[in-house]
Amino acid sequence: MRITFSETEQGIRVVEAFEAEDELSAEQQRQGWQRILKHF
Repeated sequence: MRITFSETEQGIRVVEAFEAEDELSAEQQRQGWQRILKHF
């Protein structure tokens, strides 16, 4: 998992990047990471 933060004119841009694993679908993993990010 890699998270980058960059400042823009509209605020802070947050980008999540990850390599999918084999146990769960990429979409399930994306949703899981999105839930984590919402708790920041």
